[in-house]
Amino acid sequence: MDDKLLKESYFIRHAKERDYTVLDNTFLKDNELSWKAKGLFAYILSLPDDWKIYLTELQEHATDGETSVRTAVQELIDLG
Repeated sequence: MDDKLLKESYFIRHAKERDYTVLDNTFLKDNELSWKAKGLFAYILSLPDDWKIYLTELQEHATDGETSVRTAVQELIDLG
């Protein structure tokens, strides 16, 4: 990616009233976690509290294949 593009980028945030997730920033700032694991964890936190994790179900909601999902889940388990 072009460094110039990164310097000129900006983000627009919109106020949300429904269908959003509040996240603790701690795991997002954890340098030991990959971006893949952070994204997967954010998705998992958006699910209902009683939801059970099934790798096949996770695979259905993104472009990552079985190996990618499995390694992200294992990374989250390994790092607590």
